[in-house]
Amino acid sequence: MDISGAKISNFYAEGIESDYLLVNGSGQFSGDLSLLSDLSVSGNISAQGNFNLTGNLIANAGSFGNYVEIFGNKLNTTALTVKQINTGDILNLYNGTTEVFTVTQTGNVGIGTSEPSSKFQIYLENNDNNILSGITLTRATTADPANGIGNQILFQTEDARNQIVSAAAINSQLSWVGDGSTDSAQGAIYLKLRMDQALMRL
Repeated sequence: MDISGAKISNFYAEGIESDYLLVNGSGQFSGDLSLLSDLSVSGNISAQGNFNLTGNLIANAGSFGNYVEIFGNKLNTTALTVKQINTGDILNLYNGTTEVFTVTQTGNVGIGTSEPSSKFQIYLENNDNNILSGITLTRATTADPANGIGNQILFQTEDARNQIVSAAAINSQLSWVGDGSTDSAQGAIYLKLRMDQALMRL
C-alpha cells in the first residue's frame, strides 16, 4: 500500500496486507496486520490483533526522544516473548553504538561483552587499576535490622541420585548492626561446604 505521499492524521483499517506501509500520523488496527517488508512509524501505532512483520520494525521519534513501551494486561500471560528460530543472538541492547547486554543463541548472558563464554559473564574495563564494582547484592529488611542480617551466594549441583543439592555457599553478614546513631556496623564473610547432608560453616 503506497501512501508515502499522503498526509494522514489518523488511520483505521479492518485488515491490511501489503509489501510496505508508511504512516506519518497515528495508526490503529483492529484486525491483523501483515507486512512483507519494513515498517517505519514516526507517530504512534496501536494493534489490538496480531502484528506480523517479515522485515524490520523501526521506531524513531527523532529529536523528541525514542522509546518503546510494552504493556501487558492479560492475566497469567507473558508481556514480552523474544524467539530466535535461526542463527544469531537472541537479544542485543546498545548504548549508542556500544553493545552493553547480550543473550546469545546458546542462552549465554553477557554484560559488557558481546561474546559471553559462560552462562553469565560480566566484563569490566577502564583505564586505571582500581577495583571496579561488578556485582552488588543489597539486603534490606522491613523489620528492625538485627545482628546476622546478610546475603548468600548459593552453589548447587546434581548428585548421583539425580537430585539437585546445595554444594557450597558464600555468606556475608553484619555481625554487629551498630548502635543506630553512628556508622559502627561490623561485617563478616564466611564459606559453607556440604558435609553430612547439610551446609556447614567453616
